Amino acid sequence: MKDSGRYIIISVAIMFALTFASLVAPVSAVNPTINENQYVQELLPAANNRTYVYYDCLPVRSDSRTYLSFADGVSYWRYWYGTSSWSWAGSGSWGPVERQFNWQIGSSITQGPLGRGFTLPSFYDFYTGSGEPVGINSSVIQRSFNLNLGQHKTVVMEQGYTYFGVLTLGNEDFVHLTVASRQDSVSWTARVYDPQERQVGSTSGSGGDVAVIPFKPSGGGTYVVQFTVSQSTTGPVVLDVLPEAIAPRWIAHGEVIQGVLPESEWAIKEGSNVVHSEKAPTVHTYKFRSPIDQLAKLAFSFNQPEFSISPVGVQAMISSSAFEAVSQRLQRFSRTYTSDGDTFYYQSGRDEEYYISVIGSGNGEYTLFHELLDSAELPVNEDFYLENTNAYTEKRGFSMFLEQDGILRANHTWSSGVTWSCWSVTDDMLYIDYSITTSGTFSASQFYYLPAGHYVFEATLSSGANGVYEFNVGPVGDSSSVDAVSSNSAGYRVPASAPDHFNLTISLMTQDNITVTTQYRVFDVFGNTLYSGLTVLANIQSGGSWIANPFNDTEEYPFITSYTDVIVALSPTQVLNNTAGPGNEYINYTVNYEVEWLKDSSWQYDEVSQIALSETGGAYNFTLEDPGSASEAYRIELTGPIGVWWNVTANVTDVSSYTLNARQVYQNVTQELPWASLQATFSGSTSGFMSLQFGSISNTTVLTFSVNRALAAEGFLYVEFQPLATNEYVGAESLIGRPLGPLDFLAQNALIIVGAGAVIVVIAGVVFYRRRTAL
Repeated sequence: MKDSGRYIIISVAIMFALTFASLVAPVSAVNPTINENQYVQELLPAANNRTYVYYDCLPVRSDSRTYLSFADGVSYWRYWYGTSSWSWAGSGSWGPVERQFNWQIGSSITQGPLGRGFTLPSFYDFYTGSGEPVGINSSVIQRSFNLNLGQHKTVVMEQGYTYFGVLTLGNEDFVHLTVASRQDSVSWTARVYDPQERQVGSTSGSGGDVAVIPFKPSGGGTYVVQFTVSQSTTGPVVLDVLPEAIAPRWIAHGEVIQGVLPESEWAIKEGSNVVHSEKAPTVHTYKFRSPIDQLAKLAFSFNQPEFSISPVGVQAMISSSAFEAVSQRLQRFSRTYTSDGDTFYYQSGRDEEYYISVIGSGNGEYTLFHELLDSAELPVNEDFYLENTNAYTEKRGFSMFLEQDGILRANHTWSSGVTWSCWSVTDDMLYIDYSITTSGTFSASQFYYLPAGHYVFEATLSSGANGVYEFNVGPVGDSSSVDAVSSNSAGYRVPASAPDHFNLTISLMTQDNITVTTQYRVFDVFGNTLYSGLTVLANIQSGGSWIANPFNDTEEYPFITSYTDVIVALSPTQVLNNTAGPGNEYINYTVNYEVEWLKDSSWQYDEVSQIALSETGGAYNFTLEDPGSASEAYRIELTGPIGVWWNVTANVTDVSSYTLNARQVYQNVTQELPWASLQATFSGSTSGFMSLQFGSISNTTVLTFSVNRALAAEGFLYVEFQPLATNEYVGAESLIGRPLGPLDFLAQNALIIVGAGAVIVVIAGVVFYRRRTAL
């Protein structure tokens, strides 16, 4: 059960009017109002007088600074989740005091090469040495200010706080956001998030330099620019911020564009004096697109003066309207190039647009060449030759279209100095890519699961590189009857659930006297290999008919995604003719398989039960039969709310010992808590009464008990689940998609001018109470 307690919002609007404002800001700059909101959340104790908190790190939090106020002598344990365990650490004893407290996120978990990454939640357990109820208040400060297109704003910031600039956009095609620090001793970072909390741009700076973030908006709505600053000396931190709407120019197919990035931070004045002034780099942005079914390339080169007159130099950033999974969030696709030239192969397979922003100054020159490529299809299921006779590294681009999902395996006759990669954009505008490894033999080559779509393949050839390559691609279908050509692959898509056991049966159905060596691999839809193996299949003849000789493989696939399918890939690597003597191999022979994929836990567990947990918990009793087995396994499938700290108790008879593990599905990936993790909260005995605790990060939790029986009489395994009242950390309200503050106090209160150069602070406070109901 979760209870967020009372939630208090205190709004404070602060106008900074500083004595040095006229010195640090241009006449056209505006000193914005810093809106400070304070959110106070009462964290309520559970019935056992301990206070539990569930902290789920959202993609974009709007917390500038966080505090906790404690009663006397408070300690805590923190449990943060990882992919296959959790970690824990403690601290205390504190209080009575209000102190800065940084809530810590968990570890990251990744869906896979074709999916996304996420940050896992954490749980906190606060307690007192005396056992008295824990009284805690969580306080969050949020500092934000408005940004307007075309308006230069000078913002005074304080180290140790995160600041948020709120920018409202309409149908602007592209935006340049310029950020400058007015101190050499300050480093800063700025990140731009769209209304869906995806990162669309970022940059950092130090030493007083000026930087520009070119970014493609995601449509109309509220955007947030997150600023963090760090200084190495005392004094104010002042950033200049200017967002500008840009209309990028189209680059036509076959067009050559030449440009110059003017200005310099260095100038020679009278008397041969060299002077320097910090200046924003010039940014020229263009956009381009290819036909959906045709490969194109954008080649670019730079001519930079030999005398370095710009801290930036000349660089290019290519971005698009697609996103990619980076770290724990979705981020606008972008690539930055700092060399003197390069080539970008692309295809607008989802009708997406691409942009190139050339950044620099000091009269740096650049040239862009946009070209459509004919006859650029990747040869599939046949070998081809590559060679680079140039004295420099070269890139070659190819396109491939998959009408349906496919299995790719690449091999070579020889290979020297060539590296391969491929990428595509999915239906939901997610950029996915692979580094392709080729092998000298087909049987040793890697499997790659590729969803249907347009693909760009890129070969990078060092000077003198050459090789003969073959890219073998086979289809993935929905029929359990699978045809695969020898030295190629095919696949079968089947439903799955996590974490479960499945029985995979592969039968050779070809009516011929052959022996087939078959490699098989099970993928999830995010490109993860769940299981792989090799089997030799044949069939036997009985009278005038053939009898299939199947291969069976029953496995537990604990990391199968919960709500998606899996793909069983099959590759007949060798087909031998049994009637022609040993070693007589069929080439390009089509093999027919029958694939059966069945959920089957009967062989693994002595009993499986399901419990729907309520506000008061739940319980289940396993009867351990007499006679039993020395080792038995039992499984409980729990459904219940997310973000609850559970107390689990178990009592047994006729059991010498047992262990258990927990698995939960988070963002379609199975997270596991093995016995070594659960022992962190364990007390009691595994041969009698015990208790332990864990937090639910999913609506579904599977507990598996491995039981060692005493085999003296009939026994039981009685398990009970009790929810402990758990507070969900709320934090500051999101700045995306809502007004800047609860009330616009400056619009309702006249400022009092107290003299030139004074700091004017207007404070208007309103307290709101909000109680969340327990689950």
